[in-house]
Amino acid sequence: ATEKHDKDRVAKALTSESDQIIQTDISPDGRWISLVRVVEKEGPKRYDALQIIDRDKGTTVQEIEQADMITYSKWSPDSSQLIYSAHHRTKVGDNNAAANAEPLEIAQLKLFDLKTQATQVLLDNPWPKQEIDSPQWSPNGEWISLIAHPLMEGQVRTLYVMNVKTHALTALSANNAQVQSNVSWSNDSQKILYGALIDYKQDWSDELREKTYVGSGQIFITDLKGEKRQITQGDKVLNTRPTFSPDNQKIAYLYSNNLGADLLSLRVADLQGKTLETLYDSVDPASKLIWR
Repeated sequence: ATEKHDKDRVAKALTSESDQIIQTDISPDGRWISLVRVVEKEGPKRYDALQIIDRDKGTTVQEIEQADMITYSKWSPDSSQLIYSAHHRTKVGDNNAAANAEPLEIAQLKLFDLKTQATQVLLDNPWPKQEIDSPQWSPNGEWISLIAHPLMEGQVRTLYVMNVKTHALTALSANNAQVQSNVSWSNDSQKILYGALIDYKQDWSDELREKTYVGSGQIFITDLKGEKRQITQGDKVLNTRPTFSPDNQKIAYLYSNNLGADLLSLRVADLQGKTLETLYDSVDPASKLIWR
């Protein structure tokens, strides 16, 4: 992890260990940095460590959690709390059975409070054999969106929203929609914009000697009750990585007429899906769009 100073434009190292850092997030007030570190140990054992750095106190690192896998962390809008998804692998049954059993993955959504220094479990394995992916705060801090990522074939990635006070979950996406990360919240915290693969299948053609695709990638807008509307249209096209404009009247997203494209076009459209402008034609599909 590094920090750049605008004054002298010199990058300053915030961490010195050799472990790989796979994810970072800066709190909205700019004071706190969270990071997920992959800690390698002798033998097959390795784990992820969630740590935070207080920039007001130099490079002091505080460790919050150790888990088999920590997939995501995100600061609350007021910078007072950090949510993250932690996954632990365990074996169940008696001693003899457990030794040969497949590990059971327990997924948890947790919240760390800076003031109390306490960690709270918000969700405890809500969907068996599914990971908790991409939790994101709503702008008002009252909701958290998250994606249930199945570990078994034949299931779909489903978008949910959770009430922070009650921990109640509401499914927002359709049964045939493989929701992609990340989603975009409207400024009033009432709408969510997301991309999803619809009726998607990938195969291999011996005749063509290449991968073939069925379905499409589309963009949807939904309220917090799951009342959704598909914004984009088309067969075997890819519309993905959507984000709201600052006034929430337009969207930016990536597009291709080929589901397997290596480069996508950056487009701007209105909320009815009408393309207003194509800004760039060679964007990596893994790019994250931020509109300020």
